[in-house]
Amino acid sequence: MNADDVDEYRKAGAQAVQTATAAFFNPDLPSQIYEKFGGVPVPEVQLEARGAVLELLAKEGPKPLREIAEEVVAKFFPPDRALLENTQAILSHLESKGWVIWERKEGKPVFRATEAQPEEQLEPTL
Repeated sequence: MNADDVDEYRKAGAQAVQTATAAFFNPDLPSQIYEKFGGVPVPEVQLEARGAVLELLAKEGPKPLREIAEEVVAKFFPPDRALLENTQAILSHLESKGWVIWERKEGKPVFRATEAQPEEQLEPTL
């Protein structure tokens, strides 16, 4: 397997391609994929923050962006402008998976957990 094979799977509609065994036989595979597609791995802290956001929303219900940032995400990231950006990135990812949706409550956007939740621990990806 090489980066072109990964590209073919993605073009066919795959959102993720498992390459662990292929990387055993082609140790350059991670570098080839990185060169072809760019990007960086999801840091562990980002995964922990996503899990904490899901837990908060499932337990306490709908929350506005600022409350999510202050109550959860601030524990994982420095309190600066990046805090809201990280919170938005986390919520955007969770929304793309169908685990969180936003809605209006009293005229303000809030986020809440959906019935669909991840069945396993969130894992780092490339």
